[in-house]
Amino acid sequence: MEDKLETRWTEEDTLHSYNPYRELFREASARVVKDVFEKYVKPSEVIVEIGSGLGELVRLIPEYKERIQQTEQSPKVVEGNRTLNPNSNIRVANVYELPFKDGSFDIATGYSSFDTLADLGKALREVRRVLRPNGKFVHFLDIQGSANTMFHNYSNQEVVPFPLFELDATDNLMHGIGLQLIKKPYIKRLRDFFISKHQGLAGWFDAYVGNPELMFCSAYNNNNRYESVLRMASDFVKESGVGSRRVGFNEYFKNNLEGSLEQEGYEILESANRDGVAVVQRNGRHSQNLKVNIFHNDVGNDRSKYDLEVGRELEPGKVKVISTLYLAVARKK
Repeated sequence: MEDKLETRWTEEDTLHSYNPYRELFREASARVVKDVFEKYVKPSEVIVEIGSGLGELVRLIPEYKERIQQTEQSPKVVEGNRTLNPNSNIRVANVYELPFKDGSFDIATGYSSFDTLADLGKALREVRRVLRPNGKFVHFLDIQGSANTMFHNYSNQEVVPFPLFELDATDNLMHGIGLQLIKKPYIKRLRDFFISKHQGLAGWFDAYVGNPELMFCSAYNNNNRYESVLRMASDFVKESGVGSRRVGFNEYFKNNLEGSLEQEGYEILESANRDGVAVVQRNGRHSQNLKVNIFHNDVGNDRSKYDLEVGRELEPGKVKVISTLYLAVARKK
């Protein structure tokens, strides 16, 4: 199965776009992944990774490289992976039709891959098939859950998803954290409010309602429009007084994953955020922001800041790196 949602992840450029952000936090992310594998993966167990992309998971835990069968649905991405990692153990495979016999693996894992799937239940059924009795599913989310998945799944419902920005007390900044779901009968009332704020918004509003996913992602992928359009729309929806249901990207994936795991015959062992912490030499992208000494990835939300106390404790040229990953571990019943 390969639909308009999932084909977004078959391009190398899409995957490369996350690398600059991940570079900031890689040492801390590796701490989380290593700790989890040490806890849940036995030395003799064989592992299949779903949606390996360009090899981020193996890069974090190179000591497991020989035991991980990497898979990726896109032949182009597989070739990109091999270009970056000439000895990569990767093959083309679609999660909905894995080319492996029943009970082939002890562990199935993914690194920010299952949040992009249009049919999570079907994927988990296929993963369950290739797992041995009592085999485990281990998934990490290091960036925000896919917005495309939410738009895809809400497209058949009687709602229009608008952006949701919230002020975060930890850094006093606005963050795009999810969507505000407006019931379609209230759209005209919301449109009237937008036009009352600015007459020129009528065309934008109609285009957005006509194709929310396209309009949202186009703005999201353009940094200037990201702030000026999506934040404005988020504020106007709140000001309008039109009732909405607010759903966060990460909240949506967590609830969807937990529900799908239980429905497909897994026992959830852990579902929580985990922190990894490292003190590293300031280099590369760290050096582009010399006013920051704590670089913090909070499951895709950047909480980086300068802390005076931490500055006193750190050796010259060092920074503190924190990476918060959402982790889900489940056992095949």
